[in-house]
Amino acid sequence: MTASIGSTTQALRERFESTSLMLPSTPTSFLDVQREIHADSDLATPNTLDPKLVPGNVKSQKMYMRNLKFQYIEQKAKNQFVRTIISDIEDVPMITQEDNKSLEEVNSAKKEKLRAVKEQLAATRENIETMAPLVEDDYRKVKDSIEEAQTLAQKILDAQLLLSRIRQSHPQPRYTIESAEAKLDEQVAEMQTLTDSLEESKKRFATTKKLVARANENVERLRGERAEMERQFKEDAARSGDPEDARLPPLYDWFTASISVHCWIHNLHESVAVSDNELRLTYALPGDQKVVIHIVYIPGTKQLASVEAEGVEELGLDVQYMLDGYVRANDVQGAVSAVLSAARGAVRSQ
Repeated sequence: MTASIGSTTQALRERFESTSLMLPSTPTSFLDVQREIHADSDLATPNTLDPKLVPGNVKSQKMYMRNLKFQYIEQKAKNQFVRTIISDIEDVPMITQEDNKSLEEVNSAKKEKLRAVKEQLAATRENIETMAPLVEDDYRKVKDSIEEAQTLAQKILDAQLLLSRIRQSHPQPRYTIESAEAKLDEQVAEMQTLTDSLEESKKRFATTKKLVARANENVERLRGERAEMERQFKEDAARSGDPEDARLPPLYDWFTASISVHCWIHNLHESVAVSDNELRLTYALPGDQKVVIHIVYIPGTKQLASVEAEGVEELGLDVQYMLDGYVRANDVQGAVSAVLSAARGAVRSQ
């Protein structure tokens, strides 16, 4: 196919160049003829070499030839008249009416023929003036089309050569259209999954950022409380004067840090002792949601009386049956962990 395209384009160009249109050589031929005509004349100026000025030059030359013809006829008549006067009567040819009539008929025929030739020449010239721009335009279009065809043929050859090199650099097995579309569908699905994971990660990041900000607020609040309690402890120690009270600050620091870490890990938002045997714990969930757990002990003992959870109904959970088992087993930590695990799982599934 490559050889066919190249040979067809080359054959078309050779046929175009070998066609006897004579359009490219016509201006050169015209200039050569004009130079030959005006080589020994004063009219050999650059203006005479412009085809557009030919009609004006022809008109001036026709006027010049008419004047020259009139002078020639006048001079010839004078010469004949003088010759007739000075010659003998026998030698003078006799011109009769029939001779004049015969000459008039010949002249009329010649004039008629000349008139027909002039009309034909004028029609031919008008046709040339009308068709010349159209022929020139068509010639340029054909020439440009052939050059464009050669350029496109060369580009096709270059593209096929590049394709051959790519095939050599990428041997079999190659992707087909079906396999490439299947691979594209897989990549689209993978990109969608990654996009969903990215959105989920952004949401978790935003939630974690809020939790960190909230934990920082709690840390700052606890630092203020710690400073106040340390100041009060130092005042009490100074008033009591007991040196054994110096052991309490490290224990207090350890206990405070443990509580802070526990609150941050488990997102414990608030812990309130409602009474001597009831404790209310408020835990923060992702999405600014909260779960409140009420823990009630049997008075005077460490035995669980009941555990209730608020805020899980909005998540579509029913954990009371599960909490009853932990109450019978007296497992406070298990009950809290079960409620938080179920609530957080429900929030993530939304």
